[in-house]
Amino acid sequence: MVVGFLSFGIFVLLINMTTNRPQFDPESLPLPSVNESSTVGDGLVVNKVSREKQRRLWGEPGPFLQPCWEERLTVLKERPWGYIGVVLSNGPHYHHVQMAEAVVIAKYLGATLLLPTIKNSENEPNGQFDNIYHTGNFIKSLQGVLRVVGRLPDDLSSVSPAVVSVPYEATPSFIEENVRPALKRSAVVIIGNFFVSRNKMEETLPELEALRCLVMYKALQFQPSVTRLGDHIISRLREAGGSAGGHFVCIDLLTDSTIPKNCSSSREASELPKSRKCVDITGIGTLLVNFGFEDDTAIYLTQSRHDPNLEPLTNIFKNVHTKEYSMPFNEEKQVLYSGRTQFEKALDYYICSRSDLFVPTVSNMFYSNVAGERIRLQNTNMLVPSLQCRSTNFSTCTSRYVTQKDHFVYKCLCSVSDKS
Repeated sequence: MVVGFLSFGIFVLLINMTTNRPQFDPESLPLPSVNESSTVGDGLVVNKVSREKQRRLWGEPGPFLQPCWEERLTVLKERPWGYIGVVLSNGPHYHHVQMAEAVVIAKYLGATLLLPTIKNSENEPNGQFDNIYHTGNFIKSLQGVLRVVGRLPDDLSSVSPAVVSVPYEATPSFIEENVRPALKRSAVVIIGNFFVSRNKMEETLPELEALRCLVMYKALQFQPSVTRLGDHIISRLREAGGSAGGHFVCIDLLTDSTIPKNCSSSREASELPKSRKCVDITGIGTLLVNFGFEDDTAIYLTQSRHDPNLEPLTNIFKNVHTKEYSMPFNEEKQVLYSGRTQFEKALDYYICSRSDLFVPTVSNMFYSNVAGERIRLQNTNMLVPSLQCRSTNFSTCTSRYVTQKDHFVYKCLCSVSDKS
């Protein structure tokens, strides 16, 4: 693998999501495609999608990629001094990037990393770091590279830590100017907030990029309790998708945040100004139908419970599932606490990373980081509605994270030929 990591890899992932965002325009929606049909029963016409089209709809496995960051990591040589902690926030799709930054800063400063806490985790069940993430795997993956401990030593337990804010993709100069002085003063620094910096990025050290790769795609893995429940829900979805060979779709659709606002139906869209043209839930369902997905296609939504606003989609597809109807009854009340808990977000991240098709409805960190995990798992089938999307050509809707390899994951994972 060539050494040339892009110094602004994650920075681009955060800033330029708008160039890869789902863009909806009702006037560009494809007309219903004509499939082979047959008449059954009382003259009911049933569309048949050819096996070849079904294969195209559900996709083929992506290329097998291997980690190619190991040779850039250096072993821990000197005894660490000082401690770096971090408060994670906003769900697993942010945690991976935030945790990577904390590891980079601790390694650069020669400090010990404290196991993180999750913001407001005390207010929800199963919200603590070790309830969601496999701490053993995290510590083992960093063994020999960075010292990680669960708490401060007794002689520092009463020290007031310095709290700092850092940008995503913190550069060596930022760390030197803003974090090292605080560490020297207090011996304990807590990264309490992250922000996106639009300042010109300097060349970064290859090892720091390799550390980000190590954390995002190996070290930070979910607790078995998350993966077991996620696998159980996936199993139910595959049973529900029996007519499609056990395949299912995951749509990132939350009625309070990802549904496009001020949208109108396609019939009324011509009367709206261009800035307000977008496709509502009905349009999303129509797009899937026009590509050839049957009305009994199993669909998983990131919405935790059924909501009346989902009816335009459930009127088109009769096999729509939320966590409310997919998880074991004895665990439902433990997980569905507020609809937005860390544990629920972890389940969504896990399930959408492993669905046969992923459909993002808004450009955000969930879409970006689920896409990276899907590419790692060879699940590259992602349909991103856009102005160019046409039912006659599925590839026009495929995520550019795949078609253009426009994702940080390709700086971390390489084909065998690239490594050689």
